[in-house]
Amino acid sequence: MPKKAMKITGVTLLAVFIAACVFAGGLFLGERVALNGFVANHASLSNSNGSTFSVLEEIYNITMTQYVETPNKTKLVNGAINGMLDALGDPHTMHFSKTDFQHVNEVTEGRFEGVGMTLELTDGQLTVVSPIDGTPAGQAGLKAGDKITAIDGKPTKDMPLDTAVNKIKGKSGTKVTITVVTGDTPARDVTLTRAEIRVPNIQSKLEGNIGYIRLIHSFDSSAGPDVRKEILKLKAEGAKGIVFDLRNNPGGLLISGVDVASAFIGKGVIVSIREKNKAEQRYTATGTADTEIPMCVLVNKGSASASEIVAGAIQDYGRGPIIGEQSYGKGSVQTVMDLSDGSGLIITTAKYYTPKGRTINKVGVTPDIKVAQPPAGDATDAQLNKALEVLQLMLGGTDWKTLKN
Repeated sequence: MPKKAMKITGVTLLAVFIAACVFAGGLFLGERVALNGFVANHASLSNSNGSTFSVLEEIYNITMTQYVETPNKTKLVNGAINGMLDALGDPHTMHFSKTDFQHVNEVTEGRFEGVGMTLELTDGQLTVVSPIDGTPAGQAGLKAGDKITAIDGKPTKDMPLDTAVNKIKGKSGTKVTITVVTGDTPARDVTLTRAEIRVPNIQSKLEGNIGYIRLIHSFDSSAGPDVRKEILKLKAEGAKGIVFDLRNNPGGLLISGVDVASAFIGKGVIVSIREKNKAEQRYTATGTADTEIPMCVLVNKGSASASEIVAGAIQDYGRGPIIGEQSYGKGSVQTVMDLSDGSGLIITTAKYYTPKGRTINKVGVTPDIKVAQPPAGDATDAQLNKALEVLQLMLGGTDWKTLKN
């Protein structure tokens, strides 16, 4: 099976969707494989003699011939597929219809129609992983961890992710009303007008003598070069330190995560991958780092996958403090597979580990300096303010490892 591209996230199609086209994009970590001829290369899967698959085929045939009404073949097959994948208990493994898979591919190109947020199912509840700034979801104030309890009045409890996404996504200019619960606050209805989402991937600015760089959307192929470019630009403008903001970044390409980390780490293992029945694979720094400039990393619970690889590596090497809130906890690797009918499969195929062998799966990266973000309505960015404060102390000679929360 020919390999097309290594990716990482927490669906780098990332195991999650952008509610407008379901973005599995930021949480995916893995590769892309074409499956045409897959069954031919795995003939045992189609051998029904006494196998479990023969029972599945038997039930299908009985249902098609005996059921009182004429079944919809496509729904039966999709139901069997989704039921099989649901039995894995892994929210990052999923099947996409041909149409939805096209949407997924659009998202990875950074342009799509919808409301602009990454979603997943958490204990059967539709949950926001990260909204994208400047999109309808971001402008409405949705936050990582928000629960969407209803879509246009229909409860979402135990609603399949693809069903929920199909209800939220839609043509630009149309509206959708979602019922949102933030923490312990009462549910509120939020009406969003769908739009064409053009996702800027990086922003930077100078705060006094501190440079600020934010990787907004995903770790695409340009992320590493873009980060290096911004570091050089900000230094030329007088920056003596760098705040690298990975808050609400859901991930992206594996190799790009390694490349971005290599902008700050000069040598050594950035991340290791462990697959079933394969030797551990290590990805090392590319040797193109600025290892001198003081820096820190901002994370929150919307920071996932490739974001956590970067934060975990920087933390393991003591390159700078991690500041903010516990990250998402996406430590598994997904492979994107193009199926013969135009649909797609994203399946967890491995786990990844930080340079010191830590797993962050379902745990996340614990900040060295914990700072909670103020509640909705408070414009103060306490996390960024803390990062600027810490960097000024570092520039004054303070060892950040001596600082307390």
